[in-house]
Amino acid sequence: MNTKTKYKYIQSQRSLERLLSRFPLSQFSLIALDCETTGLDPHSSQTRTIQLCFSDKIPVLIIDCFSISDLSCLSPLLQSSSFLKIGH
Repeated sequence: MNTKTKYKYIQSQRSLERLLSRFPLSQFSLIALDCETTGLDPHSSQTRTIQLCFSDKIPVLIIDCFSISDLSCLSPLLQSSSFLKIGH
């Protein structure tokens, strides 16, 4: 077990777009995705953070959804069929 996992906490649109551009999707076969919410009600709860893990060589990206208003830059990642996505 790797207890020294590195991560990047992202709180700006610019940082998110810059980091995503550094990781070409074609180099991955699997991406892990996890979301944390403010509650369990899908009608009233909000997504608080999204965590993305590409590989053990790249820091886990923790996206602060309250600080970033436009997450459309994640669309190519989520819509791609070229790799497996594991979500929780």
